[in-house]
Amino acid sequence: MKAQTTISNGVIQTLCRMCDTRCAINVHIKDGIISDITPFEGHPINQGRICPRSGAAIDLFYHPDRILKPLKRQKNGRFVEIPYEQALDEIGAKLTHLKSEYGAHTVGAWKGEGLGFYQQEGYIRRFINAFGSPNYFSNDSACFNGRYLGYHLVCGFWNVFPEFDQAKLILLFGTNPPICHPPFMREFADARENDAHLVVIDPRLNPMACYADIFAQPYPGTDGALAGD
Repeated sequence: MKAQTTISNGVIQTLCRMCDTRCAINVHIKDGIISDITPFEGHPINQGRICPRSGAAIDLFYHPDRILKPLKRQKNGRFVEIPYEQALDEIGAKLTHLKSEYGAHTVGAWKGEGLGFYQQEGYIRRFINAFGSPNYFSNDSACFNGRYLGYHLVCGFWNVFPEFDQAKLILLFGTNPPICHPPFMREFADARENDAHLVVIDPRLNPMACYADIFAQPYPGTDGALAGD
């Protein structure tokens, strides 16, 4: 599949939307095809660093098995392509049937992208509310809620931009920032230079654990009990 790029050749500076950090990236385009994704060196947030998710975007976009048209499951379990118009008509008919037969509340909407992508959230909330159902869900229902409660319990407020470099104690629970959030590493390093303590809780020995003052390895499946304590 060929990308419909705004330019045929050159570099476009934009941002990565794989998480809420939104690192600045350079998208390299050659003959209308994305050839490479590199970090934007001059940006104050990621400062020339990106995680593997940004680079993997090329593989996701050009994957030969990427679904480009609506697919409908047949009675034998196989999928066949159908026109968009047919897909929308069948989905609309199914929604109408569920609403009239069982009530609007039997339908829920799920937003797949993570925290910070408010445009998609607005679209889906508006749709499901207009449909008459209160059932809006997303991965934020599990991911963001934990962050929100954690900040309020520890700090008393929601901190959108935590200042890790000012911390005296950094607790990492099941995360590996050098891989998943490289921009945080500069702040961690600054905090450590200011004698901040680092505690890493993870069943596996990750790179951060090698620099921790305390490295705790819970048995797999017991992290919930540990968090509850």
